[in-house]
Amino acid sequence: MKRSISHIVTTLVAAVLGLGLALGLAACSNDETEALTAVTTALDAFKNPTEQSLEPYFNASDNETLRKLATSGVDIYDVLGHLLAKYDYAVDEVTVDGDTATAKVTVTNVDLQKVSQTLQDDISSDQGFLGELIAKGTQGDAAGIYGLILDKLYAAIDNTTDLSTADATLQLTKANGTWTVDKDSISQLVSDSFEGLDMGALDQGSWV
Repeated sequence: MKRSISHIVTTLVAAVLGLGLALGLAACSNDETEALTAVTTALDAFKNPTEQSLEPYFNASDNETLRKLATSGVDIYDVLGHLLAKYDYAVDEVTVDGDTATAKVTVTNVDLQKVSQTLQDDISSDQGFLGELIAKGTQGDAAGIYGLILDKLYAAIDNTTDLSTADATLQLTKANGTWTVDKDSISQLVSDSFEGLDMGALDQGSWV
C-alpha cells in the first residue's frame, strides 16, 4: 500500500511539474507567436502596399523622388506596388527576451540594380521615346513624362527574372501586451529591398 501511495504521489508530482513546464512553454510560445504575428503583419504590408497598410512602417514622403512623383499627380503607392510586385519574405527565427525580441528574416525582391540599368539603357537608346519625352517636356507635362518613364520601368520589372535576396534582423518591443516592430529596422529593411535602384532614373529632369 505504501508503495502504491508513493507511486501515486510521485505520479501526481510529475504531472504537476509537467503541467507547470507545459504552461511555461506555452507562455513563451505565445510571446513568440505574437511577435511573429507582428513581424508578418509588417512584412505583409509591403506585399500589398497602400497608404493605410504602410502608414505604421514607411513614409513615402521621406524620399525626394517619390515626393516629386506625388506632386506631379503620380500614385506613389501604385509605383511601390510595381516595385514590390515580386517581393516575398521568410521569417527564419524569432527570439524573445522579456519585453524585447528579434526576428531574423530573408527578403526577396526584383534585382532593382539590374532593372535600373535596363531602364536607363532602354531610354537612352530609344530615340523615338526620347522625342516623346522632349515633346512632353516642352508642353510642361511632368505627369506625362513620369507616365512614360514608369511604363518603361514596369515593363522592365515584368520581364526580368533576376531576383535579389537580403537578410535582415528586425527589432521588436512589447508594451501594454502588444508587440511592435521597430520602425528604424523596417526602414533599413526597405532600404535593403530597394538597394541598387537609381531613383534618379525616375526623375523627369534627367531626361528633358
